[in-house]
Amino acid sequence: MKFQELSLAAPLQKALARMQYETLTPIQESVIPRLLQGESLIAQSMTGSGKTLAYALPILQHITFDSLYPQALILVPTRELAQQVTQTLDALGLFLHTHHQMLVGKQSFAFQREDMKQRTHVLVATPGRLLQHIHEGTVHLECLSMLVLDEADEMFRLGFRSTLDKILAQLPAGLQCACFSATFPSTIRRYLSERFPFAQFLEQQEQELPTQLTQRFFSCAPADAPQLLLSVLQAWPIRRCILFVNTIEQAEQLTQFLSERSLAVEALHGKQRQEERFASLRHFRDGTTRILVASNVAARGLDIPEVSLIVNYDFPLTLETYIHRVGRTARMEAAGLAISFVDPSNMTVFEQLQHMDPSVTIDSPVLSARYPLKELQQPLVRTVRREELVRQDVLRLCIFAGKSKKLRPGDLVGAICSIDGVDGEDIGVIKIQEHHSYVEILNGKGTTVLSALQQRTIKNRKIRVEIAHDSE
Repeated sequence: MKFQELSLAAPLQKALARMQYETLTPIQESVIPRLLQGESLIAQSMTGSGKTLAYALPILQHITFDSLYPQALILVPTRELAQQVTQTLDALGLFLHTHHQMLVGKQSFAFQREDMKQRTHVLVATPGRLLQHIHEGTVHLECLSMLVLDEADEMFRLGFRSTLDKILAQLPAGLQCACFSATFPSTIRRYLSERFPFAQFLEQQEQELPTQLTQRFFSCAPADAPQLLLSVLQAWPIRRCILFVNTIEQAEQLTQFLSERSLAVEALHGKQRQEERFASLRHFRDGTTRILVASNVAARGLDIPEVSLIVNYDFPLTLETYIHRVGRTARMEAAGLAISFVDPSNMTVFEQLQHMDPSVTIDSPVLSARYPLKELQQPLVRTVRREELVRQDVLRLCIFAGKSKKLRPGDLVGAICSIDGVDGEDIGVIKIQEHHSYVEILNGKGTTVLSALQQRTIKNRKIRVEIAHDSE
């Protein structure tokens, strides 16, 4: 099924075309028509299946612009997934001019409180931070019409059940809901059924590995793993590689080990500060970093494009975790390779995998004495995410005035539209903060607008305007 066959608003079809999305994935084909018709669903969806688009498109299709408060709430278990979902919403809603607000922990609560004072169409949040805002009275949920629970099983694993109970008790009755879970153990099934009794279950009967995935397994004692890893990195040329480990300590040690050998490597784990985790992901996505050493925080939900190689440096402790890890590659019919180091003293999970796929076997590697690393040090050809394609001719400007100067979105729109050759279709998302404001200029007209605003006044005042940096 093609996206063009869906009855979506023209701005959404335009964004999909620029993002080069043409054909729906199976989960999208099952979910999108039902959500567009107002049904509630509880769906099993594995990593890389395309579920974000499956709920984001119906949400944006049904947005009304006269409401001041959020109309859809998306709850996710991690800050990284919240950021990814928000980026996808921004890309899809580029021509709708919708505003999407992210509320996650380890960000300034005061800044979030100020941001929530402006019009917000879709709210993306982690449970703990959202509940804090509810208690403080800084979010208004009375206009909600749709609720999404993404990675419900992971929320349970992280201990968010009681927090979810408190949040759901504050939501309006009769919400359309869309719940996604990679697995449906009895506790999750019972919980979701009780709270969303009218939701239809869409369930896959068994977990599946990516169809284009090549798997290799090497017998390796932990003491031999560093040596084997260098041999693997030498033998298989890579664009992007994720090395999975089971502990934070191992992630830090392995990152240091590779960094000392002049490899472009960064870590991603739960002990890092939020800005460190976002920076690691950003560098990995834009090609600055070629190797990402990750704990299981990266195995769930994150859309990391063109990962050609997964290495299970530590073999996962459950079969489910293995499937999530290797699902980081071989996505959307692309080929991928997963290499796993299997400790001969602990074969339990590997034997479960063999039961699932009898074709897998363990090799005994022959290690060479030398490991040339020059190939890994070559500069990379930058790859672009689908969400970035829609933004490749977008320039984000920073205006050094905000709410403290009583600046409003209409003031910016008026000033920009007064520039020759620029109109409302060239203006993207506008964010007004306390002392700064940000506006996206579309269609390659950013430099024109920047130059003009630097010479003009806004609200009869000369205001400094610059290109916004990524950290802003």
